[in-house]
Amino acid sequence: MSTLLSIVIPTKNRHRYLLSTVEGILKHIKGENFEIVVYDNSDEEILGTKLRQKIEDERVRYFYDSSEMAIVNNFNKSLSKASGEYICFIGDDDSVHPEILNIANWANQNGYESVIGSNSIYYEWPYGEVDGKLTIYPHFNAFKEINLESELIKFSKEGAVYYLNHDLSKIYHGLVKKGCMDNVYNKTGSFFNGLTPDSYGAIALSNVVKKAIRIDFPISIAGTCFEAKSTHKTEEARKRKLKDAPHFKGRGGYNWSDQVPMVYSGETVWAESAICALQLMGRDDLISLVNHYKMCAHISIAVPHLEEKVLNDFLFKKERGKRIPVLLKYYFVKLKIRTKKVLEKALNRIKKLLNRKTSIQEHGIQDMNTCLEIINGLKSQQNPSFLEQNNYTTIK
Repeated sequence: MSTLLSIVIPTKNRHRYLLSTVEGILKHIKGENFEIVVYDNSDEEILGTKLRQKIEDERVRYFYDSSEMAIVNNFNKSLSKASGEYICFIGDDDSVHPEILNIANWANQNGYESVIGSNSIYYEWPYGEVDGKLTIYPHFNAFKEINLESELIKFSKEGAVYYLNHDLSKIYHGLVKKGCMDNVYNKTGSFFNGLTPDSYGAIALSNVVKKAIRIDFPISIAGTCFEAKSTHKTEEARKRKLKDAPHFKGRGGYNWSDQVPMVYSGETVWAESAICALQLMGRDDLISLVNHYKMCAHISIAVPHLEEKVLNDFLFKKERGKRIPVLLKYYFVKLKIRTKKVLEKALNRIKKLLNRKTSIQEHGIQDMNTCLEIINGLKSQQNPSFLEQNNYTTIK
């Protein structure tokens, strides 16, 4: 029997998280028709030894590669080892929903190449003052078939920064047929490129997937740990120079696009990788739609200390207009973005109140295995199983 699902986990020097993630997946997913592909780029093969000592399961396929490589290359190599018809990438501090195999079966039976789940379960690993917090937001009986071309156009017009704000196909925390990634490879020469594989993968895939659906049900669990936050969320990371960004380590020579400000932040790295995907997929038409005012506003809202540099070194040169009119338009766009965020937050709260559904929070959760135990135990009206919830109401 061919493998239906590959859960792919690239990792480096974070075996504490990955061991718990693998144990939880094997314990809580019912069914045999899946594999876990672990591609380990750690300095030493400690993880492999621990996996062999703790886990004896043919569904776990472990590969060790000590060569210096960027995260994009780790994703490329790990995907080349996957044999599943559907692929789901997660980080080593993440996990998948216990019903992911049911979702993959349902997608396969209904001919969907891509399934976009709701981002409704989050886990903060214990560190510092964080005691290990699991948050589960309510989800609703709804699905929507997606016009990916329309979403790509919206993404470009919104500044090409936050791909998660759009219904785009995702291989990271999403479900995608491997054949679609093979199509990306055939067109570009690699599965992933750019600097961050999540953004690049979403944009590249959305150019080749023919049938996609968004379901209001979580496919995965988004984890966060201290090491992940230190990449670009700490105060030290926010002040990092672009040349010192961890994304360049092991990457070799990289040509930064003239479509993105040359400063370091999570937002610029996402935008850069998205533009790279559009370029390699031959979508100059979408690049021409990118709204640089919105791009710069998104970056400046997230990292205010970069605003002056973003304006002087990028926007004024890009727009080639008089300084005052450019500034007026920029601040107007920035105000609109801030206002929209406030309104969306308020509307989400109202929606939850009207549906009488509230979020669940559990503290003192020490690992991902325990998270899955809790999620598996929440079989209630608020959190029905995927199969129970499969009488969806279509979202127009």
